[in-house]
Amino acid sequence: YEYELIEKIAEEVSKKINQTPLHIAEYPVGLETRISEVKTLLQIGPGEDIRVIGIYGLGGIGKTTIARALYNFIADQFEAASFLADIRESSNQRQDLPNNLRLLDWMEYPSSSFPSSFLPKKLAVLNLSRSRFAMQEPFKHLDTLTSLDLSYCEVLTKLPDFSGVPNLTELNLDYCTNLAEVHDSVGFLEKLVELRAYGCTKLKVFPSSIKMTSLQSLILNWCSSLQSFPSILGKMDNLMSISIEGTGIEQLPPSIGNLVGLQEFSMTSCLSLKELPESFDMLQNLRNLDIEGCPQFRSFLMKLRESGKSSPTFDNVKSLNLENCGLRDEDLPTIFYCFPKLSLLVLSGNYFVTLPSCIQEIQSLELLHLDSCNLLQEIPSIPPNIQYINARNCTSLSPRSSNLLLSQEIFEACELQVMVPGRRVPEWFDYCAKGEYLTFWAHQKFPVLIFCFVIEVEGGATEDTLNCEVQFSINGEDIYEMEMPQCFSKMVTDHVWIYDLRTHPTIQWHSLDSYLVDDWNQLEISCEKISGSSNMSVSWRGVHICKQEVNMENILFTDPELDLDSNTYSEEIEADSNATSEESTKSVQDFSNNLNDNCCDFENTESCDTISRQEEEWGERSKGKENSETASHNDIDQSDKKILMHMQPLESVTEDPIAPVCLEVIDTVKVVDYGSNTIVVDHSEKVQPRSQVKSLVEIPTVDDVEMEAFYASLEAETSVLHLSNNTIDVSKFANRVPSEATQNALKTLQDFLTRDFSLLLGPDEYNAMKATLEYLTNLPPGDGISLELRSLVIEVSRHFNHWSLDYTNESKKIEAATAKLLKVDELEEGLEANKAHFREVVCLENELRNELEYLEERKKELEEQIHAIKASISASESARKMVTYRKREIFGEAKILKNQRDELKEQVSWLKDEKELARKIQTNIRAEWSKLGEKFNRKLKSEL
Repeated sequence: YEYELIEKIAEEVSKKINQTPLHIAEYPVGLETRISEVKTLLQIGPGEDIRVIGIYGLGGIGKTTIARALYNFIADQFEAASFLADIRESSNQRQDLPNNLRLLDWMEYPSSSFPSSFLPKKLAVLNLSRSRFAMQEPFKHLDTLTSLDLSYCEVLTKLPDFSGVPNLTELNLDYCTNLAEVHDSVGFLEKLVELRAYGCTKLKVFPSSIKMTSLQSLILNWCSSLQSFPSILGKMDNLMSISIEGTGIEQLPPSIGNLVGLQEFSMTSCLSLKELPESFDMLQNLRNLDIEGCPQFRSFLMKLRESGKSSPTFDNVKSLNLENCGLRDEDLPTIFYCFPKLSLLVLSGNYFVTLPSCIQEIQSLELLHLDSCNLLQEIPSIPPNIQYINARNCTSLSPRSSNLLLSQEIFEACELQVMVPGRRVPEWFDYCAKGEYLTFWAHQKFPVLIFCFVIEVEGGATEDTLNCEVQFSINGEDIYEMEMPQCFSKMVTDHVWIYDLRTHPTIQWHSLDSYLVDDWNQLEISCEKISGSSNMSVSWRGVHICKQEVNMENILFTDPELDLDSNTYSEEIEADSNATSEESTKSVQDFSNNLNDNCCDFENTESCDTISRQEEEWGERSKGKENSETASHNDIDQSDKKILMHMQPLESVTEDPIAPVCLEVIDTVKVVDYGSNTIVVDHSEKVQPRSQVKSLVEIPTVDDVEMEAFYASLEAETSVLHLSNNTIDVSKFANRVPSEATQNALKTLQDFLTRDFSLLLGPDEYNAMKATLEYLTNLPPGDGISLELRSLVIEVSRHFNHWSLDYTNESKKIEAATAKLLKVDELEEGLEANKAHFREVVCLENELRNELEYLEERKKELEEQIHAIKASISASESARKMVTYRKREIFGEAKILKNQRDELKEQVSWLKDEKELARKIQTNIRAEWSKLGEKFNRKLKSEL
């Protein structure tokens, strides 16, 4: 104990002896009193880490003397201390900085370099963000430096040799927009933990190899000029996260497999990336993989399929984002097999038609995003533990798949949220209503609820986002509110959102019981639109009570205080609706039985073939007669109480999943048999808006004799037509008949010429078109097509090669121009907000200045209160300085925003012209392509 005491005394004495006090006047008047006052202000209170004291006054009255004396008094209490005098002059004259600094936090440092005498051998943290520091020479003798922040240093163009800072753990280069090169030595900083270079758009040269055993995070997002990813030298166990979003990287090195500890990898919008290396499947610790907007992922899946591995490849990945990767049906089984333990899967914006049933084998899957999969038709099953399905804008979904996602069985088996195109509240909901409020009554216990909201989009698609707030109230008291999810954006049609409140993480059901009284409780649910496009609204609301959680005797959907007579009208409507539904079902069943008895012999193959031919003929006839809408689960206009479709399964119709689809047009009634469901739609001779469609029409009985006579007449017409066509062909082209392969190629080319030109630029269509043209242009002279047709084929081939390139280039120009125009608008809004903020700060500064003037006048009049007035002046002065400093910051931000705005604004007219020209070129190409197709069709008809 004595030894420790002696050591402490020696340390204190040493500090006082080694300290060189600052010079002050020999006989300062009143200095001790003033120092005592300041010392009382230096007492740090609980929870404070730092305190700043400002000393203000006119020049020459002794402010610096007080500061020097105070420094001499407290300097020995700190391990290191520094007195920085005349900061304003130092920034302009580059006065020498003290070499004993350990932390230098100087945002907007005004010089491009440090003074030559500045050798801070103990410096640990250096922050020069938003400064003019150019780092023209390497750091030397900075072994203690651990953190370096050079973000937003716009004059920084090259990062020199970093071997002089071997202990660096953090390096921030975010938004160094002129940085073009990073020295190779950065790749060998073995103690570096985090390396950030977000938004360095001109960065082209990055270390070709890295060996950073301590690195945990590497961020290179939106370094759009960066084309290569460094090779990995040896195992890097600690690197857990890599993000290269929006870079120009063309390939990943085979050594990527050395990142054995990698858990997160984001490659969003890496459009230049050609393929993933085979060693990518060595990343066995991956948890989150984001490959959004990278179509080359399909080639990697093909390699996985061809490898034939017997065990899953990425069985630790929990989150997988494959949005806009161009996925097809054949890719999905491979994905589900290679990623068997997913909890989040994003498949939005892809081109598959069917979600395979093997997805139900992923028992851990909870969140599934399928939005904007425009070709998706079938969802035969869903995973057993799913909690969220987003099928927004999946406009091709079959009625069977939509009914599956909205079925009561699904929601009884899972606690689930679903978003799917639709216009009605499902029938299994206990109560639904229009308007802003939905009210019901509960007794004893707050029920477990499932909500349904129908989002209506009037007048077509919208790019806006609908923001709504759902509120709960009990007996008029608001108890809870929540916002709808942000997936309500860019909708192209009406949607149904079903939300099981048990999936909400913050709702505690048992706590809601405390708001209930012993009698009946009025529960009100409102959905209020906060913001969004004017053509978007919540048109219908529904509620379902989970029966297994509550006794339905304790639930009422009518006011218990009203007479029972008040419900008579509703009961009559419900009875009429049920009677109409039963009558409609009977009509459909009778007609379906007639069809099944007379035209569907499933055990007779010949009969099935005949039915298939008849279906084709019916389809052709119905196409020529009308373009009416096909009935789906959405075809209900509840506001006018007009029923267009019966949703109940029909027991008399076969449940066979391969049952054929039978169509017949009888007067104005169209019947569609979808295996287990029969749909009847009433159409008038002309196409009517949905609001004008009449109610369900009873189908007249059709006997076997009438049907057989009808089909016999169709067969006769078909036979005559075929005979006539064959006669013309033989008489005109008897001497030269193209081979079957050539005829098929010509028909394929004819089909392509009837399509929109933009549809031919997909990978599969483009390759098929090229192969067809190559075959036809290389035909030998004696293959049976005329010289004129051969010349026309060559003309088509030439124009297709030229126009496909032009069309693609013009599409890219449109996308680039649109993006920049949007950026101009964003910067304009940011600048307006900045100007408003600046004006507010100026007003606040003027108020504080006026207050200072007022306090100065009061000081002259009231000498007895001078101490209190000084304290107020001190506080106001500090506040004004902080506001002034913030004003300068805002002004700096305004200059940056203005420069960016001005740069893009100069290009606005050019961009608009470029965009308009591109659209005109595309329109001309479509027109010329259509003319060429018509010309080809005319020639082909004369040839074949």
